[in-house]
Amino acid sequence: MADSIVPVLLLPEHIKLTPSRLPLLRAIQTLLNESYTKTYCARPEIFGTTHVRLAEPAQLADIVGDTGFTVILVRVPTVEDGKARIGEVIATGSVKDFGDGDVESYAQWSKNLGGREWAAKKRGQGLDDKGVEKERGAVRRFEVTAFGVAAHCQGAGLGAKVLQEIEWIVSSNAYGPRGQHVTDGTARAEGIELQTSETTSQLEGINLDTLKALRKNTNASGFRRDEHDIDRPKLVLMGIKELGNEAYYQRRGFKSVWTGTVPVGMWDCKKECNMVYMEKVV
Repeated sequence: MADSIVPVLLLPEHIKLTPSRLPLLRAIQTLLNESYTKTYCARPEIFGTTHVRLAEPAQLADIVGDTGFTVILVRVPTVEDGKARIGEVIATGSVKDFGDGDVESYAQWSKNLGGREWAAKKRGQGLDDKGVEKERGAVRRFEVTAFGVAAHCQGAGLGAKVLQEIEWIVSSNAYGPRGQHVTDGTARAEGIELQTSETTSQLEGINLDTLKALRKNTNASGFRRDEHDIDRPKLVLMGIKELGNEAYYQRRGFKSVWTGTVPVGMWDCKKECNMVYMEKVV
């Protein structure tokens, strides 16, 4: 029987490491590491032959922080008897708060700084260890990060699908960003299980197809206008020119705003390359 692909939104509380969430976090970790290795190591002179994006499953929660989220696409067998289905995570993308700082400062902080040095630098800029402003209003720039497609599923438009789902969540309508109003439990992802060699567990999260169906009539959806949501938010990201991903994102509506040099050591580069900061108003 044919499979279906279910888009699922994971909020910070869905990706904090617990034994029951280990199958989910392991699946995302494996996908990202394999995807980054295939993509980045197409240029082994820059990135070598392996590229670890997540060394530990718990690191995903650190990336997202308290204000970000993760989107996954889960392939599941189509069944009619209502039984739980074993799903496979085949694509993912996360967002986090980029903050209000300029991109040149972001790049400067990154150059050859270890984790503790970078944390100290960010604290000096009025940010906490995770780079989140201590006092701020609504998030205005959402940085796309930890973005990848399973190595055996690339070239099928799944990455574009993840970006579309992210854009829908962070975009504003007359009642504010949709991502602020998805925690009432009415669109839970149900009937999907994930497994590792050790255990199987129910997938937590929000079924985005269900959520969209519930929110078609926004005037009756319970959305509220927020005083911070007058300006439209932006999606931002960092690309590597040598990997060709600048053109990939340009085709999806992102505009290149700034370019700079990635020094040896930053992002595990073995030689210098060029990064590009890109934005898309949503």
